[in-house]
Amino acid sequence: MAVGVGFVELLMVLVSGSGLFSGGGIMGLPPGERDAALVKCAPADSLIYAEWSERSTGEAGAPGIDGLAADPEIRTFIKDVDRAILAMIERETEGGRQEERILGEALPPLFKSLLMRPGCLYANVDPDAAAKALEQGGPIASIAGLRVTLIVNGGDNADDMGKKIDLLIDLLASELPIEKTDNLQHQKIPLPLPGAELTIHRHKDYFIVGFGEGTIDAAVAGLSGNSKALTANDRYTAAMKRVEMKRTAGVTWIDVKGIVSKTSQAMGLQGAMIIGMAKMTGADAIDSVAVCTGVVDGQIRTKNYITTGGKTDGVLALAAGRAITPNDFSHIPGDADFVLAGSLNVPKVLTAAREIVGNADPQSKEVLDLTIQQLEAELGISFEDDVFKAFGDVWTIYDSPSGGGLFVSAPVLSLEVRDKEKANKVFARLMKVLGDALPGEQGNQFRRRGVFLEQKKFLDHTLFYVNTIGDDVPIAPTFCVTDKQLLVTLHPQTLKAHLRFLAAKEQSFAARIGKDLKLPEGELLSLTYFDAKKLVQFVYGVAPYLAQLAFSEMQREGFAIDISSLPSARALLPYIGTSLSVAVRTKDGILLESQSALPIPGGSVGFLSLPVSFMFLGVSRVPFVFGVQQLEQQAVPRAINVQRAEKKPVLLRRQLPVRKPAAVRRVRRLAP
Repeated sequence: MAVGVGFVELLMVLVSGSGLFSGGGIMGLPPGERDAALVKCAPADSLIYAEWSERSTGEAGAPGIDGLAADPEIRTFIKDVDRAILAMIERETEGGRQEERILGEALPPLFKSLLMRPGCLYANVDPDAAAKALEQGGPIASIAGLRVTLIVNGGDNADDMGKKIDLLIDLLASELPIEKTDNLQHQKIPLPLPGAELTIHRHKDYFIVGFGEGTIDAAVAGLSGNSKALTANDRYTAAMKRVEMKRTAGVTWIDVKGIVSKTSQAMGLQGAMIIGMAKMTGADAIDSVAVCTGVVDGQIRTKNYITTGGKTDGVLALAAGRAITPNDFSHIPGDADFVLAGSLNVPKVLTAAREIVGNADPQSKEVLDLTIQQLEAELGISFEDDVFKAFGDVWTIYDSPSGGGLFVSAPVLSLEVRDKEKANKVFARLMKVLGDALPGEQGNQFRRRGVFLEQKKFLDHTLFYVNTIGDDVPIAPTFCVTDKQLLVTLHPQTLKAHLRFLAAKEQSFAARIGKDLKLPEGELLSLTYFDAKKLVQFVYGVAPYLAQLAFSEMQREGFAIDISSLPSARALLPYIGTSLSVAVRTKDGILLESQSALPIPGGSVGFLSLPVSFMFLGVSRVPFVFGVQQLEQQAVPRAINVQRAEKKPVLLRRQLPVRKPAAVRRVRRLAP
């Protein structure tokens, strides 16, 4: 049975995004009722458990996502998208075979019903069964001990869902060796791997899909209240207490320690390697991960607790930075619409990295050490004695309208200064290296060209900035060091605005910490804040223009939706506020918490980090972006030198461009 590519693409769109609240998107948001029977099905030793609530339709006039889901414009837009998708599926399949037409009629509403209903997914491993299968060999030996179960409560739609599932099985039976059973009772579905199969079973209004021996019977026993449920697992209940909410959309439990233990038992010698790797990297300190997503006062809130026993060794050294305090935000204006702060103990991270690399391969550790030594020699500074002592753990990036920012268009990066004298020494040396790396200036008083480092005084501070003459580059990276921070911006104006704010001593972002921005208990390790309403306002300034182009093309391709379906800004703005994501360290773990009225909890962090990443990338590549053609003409040596002496490991070395004397630089010309 071959289904056309166009149909498959449309089906994927329907599953993943036919409206955030009508069937696609996030499971269980906004949340309706949670099925208490589901958690009783998962065995107490489950390694993975995920559950989602029934999807509600929201409440008109309610705050946040509840009101957004019920807004008339949003609901109309969702219906228009659904209608257009179904119409396109019908057109794609009407000229095809009967099987394709049946799929087009049955699959979309079935998926929609399944995603609207509460359900769960859990998995376990039977080490004995896996070990026995490995001894006997065979095509499914590696997954013989795996037990996976999916359960969905069909509710009032159970009979209709059952008919559609039965119809799909009829189609599969025409292609696969399937023996049909009545009323979906232990219906076997063979998989492409020889000897592997799924079992579909209906128990009252519940639909169960199982992989592995005994999964269906165990699930039925759980639904009947006759099994030792996951709630009997003390580690599960303790972790869930850390993240539980009254209105729960979904929960996830990952037993990291159990996964390492059971898979290692099941895999024999390879399993021993897994345990060794976990110990070597420090990952064995992670006991479990518990996640809960829900709604609090209309805000989507996600809590993620990683139980570590308070250890910060190995990979957990990433959480070893000093606690961020409100005072660390005192240099940020109070009107900031984007703030990103983090704490990273770089010396400890570097030490952990050296230990991990050294345990894995002593020669690689020697390569790392020699690389660091050569970099220190080229820069003329010591990381241990200069950089690490000069600067602290806490860094921030912010954007402020009063500083000329428009949705992260004027970011200010800062790194705390720990020792003023050492910071000035390191900064001066870095500016010297940067200046030497730039192509320089040439020409005469009538025609000047070049890329070089300039400096100017402003409010008792010296600003260093990359000046370009005759180059089409829109940024001028600017640097400055104060008594408290090392500062980096993309333009001098942003840095001058920042220094003026510091001199004016206006209200800072620190005043908002603990007041309108509530933080969970613990030591703050990171914070991401942004004004989502300003984001929508910014986007909607151009959204109708871009949407018109997109919808015009979509209609040309047969997707029946036009610009009138796009919701207005007033359909979104009343329900959207600020977004806040934090990570805090507690005595026995790490809590990650985010809240937002946007349909994607914590989703702001991902796409807002993109401009920040581009900023770092742009600044780090300044010596190579400006005047790259000139550098090529000069044939600056940038080869990789391989050095081997007295069994020393390979060392990779990139030579910095050599700065020519001023007289030579003046006669050089940049390529147009």
